[in-house]
Amino acid sequence: MVIDTKDYTDELETELLDNTTYRHTDTDNTKKIENKVRGLAEKMCKEGIITPELKQYLIPKECGLGKVQGNPKLHKRNNPYGTIINRRNHPTEKMAEVVEKELQEHVKSLPSFIQDTTDFFLQKIEGVQQPLHTDLVIFCINVKALYPSIPREEAREACFSEHFCGICSVQLSKRMEKDWDGVH
Repeated sequence: MVIDTKDYTDELETELLDNTTYRHTDTDNTKKIENKVRGLAEKMCKEGIITPELKQYLIPKECGLGKVQGNPKLHKRNNPYGTIINRRNHPTEKMAEVVEKELQEHVKSLPSFIQDTTDFFLQKIEGVQQPLHTDLVIFCINVKALYPSIPREEAREACFSEHFCGICSVQLSKRMEKDWDGVH
């Protein structure tokens, strides 16, 4: 697929202007965030919440800014871009990785979890009583920007639930919430 550079840049810049998802800043907070993560990892290790090995893993090394990119959705009309914020080498990369890993196994056990379209249509639909009621309307919803549309407070509350995730993630999430002080 050939993409016009100006169209690509214009569409991504328009996406980044959405202040419900992104926040403009005139300063590079990378060093500030790096120091916060380092301090948090050291405190948690000192308090026995994480091991010295995990502390070393979480401490950022060779950090940089997140980068934005757009992947064209070839299966959609006019091929809109799926916006991706690449946080490789960002100070929070390893911390996010640990929390995601701990949440992953618990999320998959939820009855509402759907792996992908195949999982939904081939497995979940089989459980629906046939024939369908004549008044039933079947529809499909396309979610634009799934992750930014998840309410942050509700997501944090879910992470705080000890029966939802492992103790490390609960402690890590609670500590991040307490010590993060608005830095994203």
